[in-house]
Amino acid sequence: MKKFTCLMVMMSLCLGVFCSLPGAEESKPIRVLFSGGGDWHPYAQCSGALIDALRKDKVFVCSYSEDPNSLRAEHLKNFDVVVLYNGVYHQGTGKQEIPTPAYIPEGLTKFVSGGGGLICMHSAMASYSDWKDYINLIGGVWVWGTSAHDNYGTLKSRVVARHPITEGLPETFEFQDEFYHTLNVLPSAQVLVDSTHEKGGKTVTEPLVWVAKDTPQERVATILHGHDMGSWGNPVFQQMMKQAIEWAARKR
Repeated sequence: MKKFTCLMVMMSLCLGVFCSLPGAEESKPIRVLFSGGGDWHPYAQCSGALIDALRKDKVFVCSYSEDPNSLRAEHLKNFDVVVLYNGVYHQGTGKQEIPTPAYIPEGLTKFVSGGGGLICMHSAMASYSDWKDYINLIGGVWVWGTSAHDNYGTLKSRVVARHPITEGLPETFEFQDEFYHTLNVLPSAQVLVDSTHEKGGKTVTEPLVWVAKDTPQERVATILHGHDMGSWGNPVFQQMMKQAIEWAARKR
């Protein structure tokens, strides 16, 4: 009996060591929800292109949904990272006069404070216009009546800070996209990539990628690239997105 008990104790200790081995947690796939839908952009096509690229690594399990209910807190428990790439709920802007359902701010806030990673993409920074604390979550928002974008064309971007999101990217890169500018970006945002344009006869620098939250519990980044396949199909953009998702999931 004593031998049996000792054997069971040894097996338990070995199992405990195995489960806590470095790398065991890293081997789990990153579960990613792409939340799309709305006006202006081919959300499903673009998200699908990145999902196809991510699947090649066999490290990511990706889902795409245009159902706002997918952002309920109980559903978000199934994911490690949410990529917001949509154009929805523009209450008070003269666009989609539909108020943001209360469960979306509640779900996303709870998700991030509970350790989930969030990446806000392109037009999603203009979504949820009646959610007053949205800016505090993503670090900057589109201001209706003030913010604008240049005509679609070649967007030249410059890496201004090395970070897990920008690791290995060229110092400058370009692809076809829109340039969002004159935004309301919080001073606390850590800018990683920027660009310049002419405004009022002056050359003005504007942020394109920033980290909004980076704490032991919360990781949120905003990326303004992403109008259509001109960016989503670009290898540099795909590398940046892959690294952003890994960082948000605490794998980088």
